[in-house]
Amino acid sequence: MKTVVVVATSAVALAGCLVGGFIAGRALPKDEKAHLDSRDICAGDDFQNQVAAFERILPQGKNFASSASSRSSDIADELNSTCRISVDGESAFYLESQTVTMSADTWEKGLLADEVVTKDGLRSFKAGTRALSSPNAAAIYLNCTRKDTQGRTMALSIDVSAQGPAVSKTADHRQDLAEIAVQAARVAALPTQCKSVDLLPEGALTALD
Repeated sequence: MKTVVVVATSAVALAGCLVGGFIAGRALPKDEKAHLDSRDICAGDDFQNQVAAFERILPQGKNFASSASSRSSDIADELNSTCRISVDGESAFYLESQTVTMSADTWEKGLLADEVVTKDGLRSFKAGTRALSSPNAAAIYLNCTRKDTQGRTMALSIDVSAQGPAVSKTADHRQDLAEIAVQAARVAALPTQCKSVDLLPEGALTALD
């Protein structure tokens, strides 16, 4: 079985991305703030249409550090991909995409038990097979038509969350997190050959508030 593991880290104070290694950015002038570029988000250029959403979610800072890892198997159609963005050394955003074999009901119960999404302010939205939104997180479950090597039906699980200094007390990140989750689902569906991408909305999401 062929397994591919990719790890990338980038210091976003001044754009940098290096697959399989590390690239450090130089310090910014005292009063200057860092600016995000789509290539600095999750070690790639998959979120070029979501830069504004990331900018609204992340607090201002002088140093944005993005680290990403991905493990995939082209035979078993397995995927586990994560991305973390830190602002001035504090984790502010986290994304995880993975293949699962659990049902949508079991998936939702697990997210609630692990407090990935919270019961307070929990809503559903139209994306994938099931999509959940809470004030500081969004998650999507997307059925796949293929089965794994043991004959189990596969699905994609995507969850994104604002953390630490990015946490909002007014739920104003809800829409942006949901839109980032939808794009992450599109990206993750490609290497796993998930055939349910047509369940993801095209264009802007309907307002969740």
